[in-house]
This record gives sequence, structure tokens and C-alpha cells, in this order.
Amino acid sequence: MTWLTPVAYALFLLLLVYRYATRGPRLSAYQPQRDGPLVSVIVPARNEAVNIERCVRSILQTEYRSIEVIVVDDRSTDATAEIVERLARAPEATGRLQLVRGAELAEGWFGKRVGTHAAVKQHVAEDLALAQLYVRHHLDIFLTHGDQYMAVRMYRSLPEVIEGWSKNLALGVPLMFPPNALMRRAAPYLMWVPALCWIVPPLAWAVAGQAWAAVTTAISLAIWVAVYRAEGAPVRYTLLYPLGAAMVAYIMIRSALRGPNVEWRGRRYGLGAK
Repeated sequence: MTWLTPVAYALFLLLLVYRYATRGPRLSAYQPQRDGPLVSVIVPARNEAVNIERCVRSILQTEYRSIEVIVVDDRSTDATAEIVERLARAPEATGRLQLVRGAELAEGWFGKRVGTHAAVKQHVAEDLALAQLYVRHHLDIFLTHGDQYMAVRMYRSLPEVIEGWSKNLALGVPLMFPPNALMRRAAPYLMWVPALCWIVPPLAWAVAGQAWAAVTTAISLAIWVAVYRAEGAPVRYTLLYPLGAAMVAYIMIRSALRGPNVEWRGRRYGLGAK
């Protein structure tokens, strides 16, 4: 009967993946428009000299005509602002691209000093905190899938992946737990446990030839095949999912040991950060 728990967990995850892949609405269900009201695309950037030109040019080339791009430079220490200023002088960007230079934040704020963000000013992962606040106040959140219309790349190297996700987990994971001080303090230490459900079955199958491990591994592989197909990634990489799970476990443990104070783009975030 020892096989029931991991198999049940794998089936549960398979159900979640299926719901994610099939739920609506999707952006493709709406009639495309080439013109209409002005749409302002706000691009927050800090030390993005490597990426900012490609990002801005891509947005300016959208088929929707009535569009402007506002790049908010968050006190970058590299050439981000200079690159945007150069792009703004180009004929195709005239009147469509502007640079806004960020200023020092007020005491107690982590960013986005506007509108409803006053309610989550103390959170770095304010998007999750704001969504939770909406739900508690019975407000609607509209989400649509538009993955076939855009592509982004969060990180360019393994060190960036580790550093970025350590930050996200340290500051965002506690918000996924009930608003109880003890639970949220324990959250970073608990989140790495599910990764074991991806790691243990393949190991048990390879080392001891356990039947339950073989079944669980097959289900896990099916889950990752579905995920990779949905994301347009090469399916052959699914065979490496145990290594990915091990990396996730490492990042989670690293995040828990480092605590709430993290550094990103040369700036410290978290409790007591300056």
C-alpha cells in the first residue's frame, strides 16, 4: 500500500495540469483589432541594458497601431536609460516611446506607489498579495491565456535562475500559506518537500525496482510531457525532470536558509533591507 500516496499525488498533479491546459478563456477566442483606444505599455526596468532594446523594439512592432511604450528606469546603474533615450530618438519611435526615471521610494514602500498598491506596499511579491486581497474583498480577477502571442525569457544563465527563484520563493511562498505567523515562518522550509515526490520515485525505481515507483514515474513523465507541449518546449527534455526537481529542492532549501533578506539587481529586499 506504500505506493498509494505518491500515485495519488501524481494523479492530482496530472489533473491540475489538464485543467491548466484546457481552461479558458483564451486570447485567440477574441476578434483581433488593429486600432482602437490608446494602450500604454509600461516596462519597469532595472539594469536591463542587455535586454531592453530587444524588448522595446518588439513592443513597438506590434500590429496594434494606437500604442505607446513607457519605460520606467528604476535607478539603473548600467546603460539602460541611455539605450531607451537613443531608441526614443528613432523616427519609428517618435511620440510612441518615453523614458520615466524612477525616484527614491517613500519609507515603508517597496514599489509601485499608485492606486490599490498602497494596501500591499510592504510586499515585494505584491502581485500575489494584491490578488489575495482582491479575493478577500470578493473582487473579480480576469485571466486569459495568450501564450501563442508572446514569449519572454526571465533568465539567461543557471546562476540567474538560482538567484531569481531564491528571491521569489523567499518573499512569495509565505503568501501562499494561511495568514498565520507560525505557518508563514515555516513555509520556506515546507515548500521543498513536494519536490521529493518528483525525486524519490525515479530513484526507488532505479535502485530497488519498486513497482509503485515505476507507476508514479510514468505518471510524472506524462505530466511533464503535457507541460512541455503546452509551453512549446522540446519534449525530450522531460526525461531530465528528476534533475529539475532536485534543482528546485536545492533552490527552496537555499531560499529557506537565507531567510527573508535577498538581493536582486544590486538591491536588497526583505525585512530590514535598505
